[in-house]
Amino acid sequence: DPSHSVGSRDKAPDGLLDIFHATAQGIIAGANMVLVDFHPAPLKALVDGPQALLLEELPIFLEDVHIAREAYKKRCQLATKTGNLRSH
Repeated sequence: DPSHSVGSRDKAPDGLLDIFHATAQGIIAGANMVLVDFHPAPLKALVDGPQALLLEELPIFLEDVHIAREAYKKRCQLATKTGNLRSH
């Protein structure tokens, strides 16, 4: 749950939300599922408002997840190649 581990909607120096970075790191490491809080009005949320993403941010979040997943797949291909180079 990257939204809880980050705990806020702060942005990194590159302009992406820290939640996006934490999510991408998990996916690139092999996570096949993530739980992230979304809310139409985070300031009005009874719980988890400070780290909730806006519903309008869902499309860009999903695009970022897709990019991270593609990077993971490429890393898996690389692992297969390097695994074949090892002497047994």
